[in-house]
Amino acid sequence: MGKAGGIIGIISGVFGFIAAIFTLLIGGVGSAFKAQAAGTIVGLGWGGVFFSFLAIVFGAVAFARPKLAGIGLICTSIMGAILGGTMVAVCMALAFLGGILAILGAPKGVLTSSGTDTKNGPIESSAITIKTLSIESSMEQSTACAQCGEQVLRDTQFCRHCGTQLFDTTSPKVVSADAPIGNAVGSISLFNEKSAAFTKSTIDKPANRARSKAGSGQWKFFVLSVVAVAALGATGYVTWQYKNASDALKAQQEAEREQQTKLALKKAVEEASALAAKNTEEKIRTEIREKQAAAVVEQALIIEQSANVTTTVVAPITTPSLLEKAKVCSSAQDCVEVMLSAVEPLQQEIVHLAAARISDMPKPIAGDRKAARSINQRGIELLSSGANEEALQKFSQARDLDARDVEIQANLGWAYVLTNKPSEAKQALISALLLDPRRTSAWSPLADAHDLEGNSKSAVAALLLAYEFSSNRDKTVDFFKLKADTAARPTMRSTYVSTLHVLEQRLLKAAKQ
Repeated sequence: MGKAGGIIGIISGVFGFIAAIFTLLIGGVGSAFKAQAAGTIVGLGWGGVFFSFLAIVFGAVAFARPKLAGIGLICTSIMGAILGGTMVAVCMALAFLGGILAILGAPKGVLTSSGTDTKNGPIESSAITIKTLSIESSMEQSTACAQCGEQVLRDTQFCRHCGTQLFDTTSPKVVSADAPIGNAVGSISLFNEKSAAFTKSTIDKPANRARSKAGSGQWKFFVLSVVAVAALGATGYVTWQYKNASDALKAQQEAEREQQTKLALKKAVEEASALAAKNTEEKIRTEIREKQAAAVVEQALIIEQSANVTTTVVAPITTPSLLEKAKVCSSAQDCVEVMLSAVEPLQQEIVHLAAARISDMPKPIAGDRKAARSINQRGIELLSSGANEEALQKFSQARDLDARDVEIQANLGWAYVLTNKPSEAKQALISALLLDPRRTSAWSPLADAHDLEGNSKSAVAALLLAYEFSSNRDKTVDFFKLKADTAARPTMRSTYVSTLHVLEQRLLKAAKQ
């Protein structure tokens, strides 16, 4: 059993070493990808390597000193299971079993320096030696009986053969055979008992001392082994904790440096963006002012040449007629036409009355809003990448799923504008205005749809309505100024310039009043 325990210990150490190498490999890969617990896994791997090596050593020692090696295997398996990781802990279970087998298979006797068992060989040989010495000593102390010639001990008072008194050999006397012989036998028995006691005491004392000394040595070795393994384990654990703390500190410092770099970069980008936006805004404002000044000069020349002939962009319908139409318009398209006619010159009562009429009209039944919004988001992504036809299909699918979603209707109208389909765009955008007649993001693409048809008057009116219903008019004006310079079509750029001119005239008129 001792050898079996040693073999199992060696096998467990080999498998534990392989498991520890695999643990180190996992920790190394984790460190390469900057995983959080990578340092801990590496520490467990090194602990597994160390205790697996100890298991191999104690397994080899078990062939010569099975009991002590078994104790070492048990201690190593416990420490390896704690500090070597999960896979090594499984292998250390075999080492624990090997240690138990090595202890159970150790011989029970104490070995002497000559390799002989003290419980059998030395005691028996000592007994034989002592018995021989006792016989020789007895022969040296014996004498011949003067009466019968038999050998008797000198200390014996009577001859055990003939009963002759031995104190006076020159005049031997025969005495009664009963008492003297009994005394002689008693003396011989007493001598034998003393000799046996002396022999047993002489033999037992060295054996007991040898056993006590051997047992004490075993316990000392056991205690020292436990202390050594505990010290090694504590050292490994402290080293592991220090390495983990060092790695954590380095990771924290690296994260702080990275965060500071990101903040500095973000601040620099924001400052650069703000400066660029400011410069761009100033440039646009300057160009708009120049264009407006040129338009004013051109208009003044036309007025001067026409001699009191007034030109208007939109020939407005008379107010009473518009008001009546606003009161009785029964479709979103009719009300939208009234609003386009009443915005320049601005007649707010008519505009808002027509918007209220649209708000009171019945709306489509709501559909699957969640699914429609998902497809709508995909359409927005396609539109951003320039895939206008694919985006148009997605918006159409979303509209079919939920025709009551105003954002989807407005996106569909804008997609029709980008694909140069003004008629379909107007229809989709009027459907969006049916859901919300005050939605700026629906009036603005409606201006593009009218511009595609060559109707600049309605295009300007649609932009003015977008401004009228805007919740942030300053932002809307900035958007118009930007588009006056960046719109794709020249006619649309002119539409934005005309709209800005109308708004400027309104501001000047309001300032004079």
